[in-house]
Amino acid sequence: MTYKLCKHCGKKFKPERETQLDCSELCLALRFDTLVRKTRKIASIYAKTMGYRSMSEVRYAARLKGKQVPFEYEEDRFVYQYKPQKYTPDFKLKDKKGHTIYLEFKGKLDAATRKKMLAIKSSNPKVDLRLVFEKPCNRIYKGSNTRYFEWAVKHGFKWYSAKDVNKLKSDLMGR
Repeated sequence: MTYKLCKHCGKKFKPERETQLDCSELCLALRFDTLVRKTRKIASIYAKTMGYRSMSEVRYAARLKGKQVPFEYEEDRFVYQYKPQKYTPDFKLKDKKGHTIYLEFKGKLDAATRKKMLAIKSSNPKVDLRLVFEKPCNRIYKGSNTRYFEWAVKHGFKWYSAKDVNKLKSDLMGR
């Protein structure tokens, strides 16, 4: 089989099948994302066919796979709040000692989400729940001085930027 050029990044790669146009799942997701950026409905359908709830989660899962970080997607549920409700974290990972870490991917961190995350944390104190922000420097609301990552630190959440999977991988290996 001959080499091809990736339709997204232009990198030369050896395709696994003749119809393959992209060098990785990340390039496929990013190329598709640029094609449908204005068409949210198509992006939502694509994300669901890939087994995720949003294109942001598709991209982050591709980044994890690209860095060879093993994970499970929305595997476990936790009960939280006064009136029992169920919560399903986005990603489940294991560090090198077998410790379970859950990641919740957040594009927006609105008031309802902040309240929910605090309730989940207080109802499940032994669970290692960490936040992944698509844009950690966004402000929690217009005019606020507090950014997403600052809110996470203030409330005891370990957090990551979606663009920095290397930090997550080093945390998994360094435990």
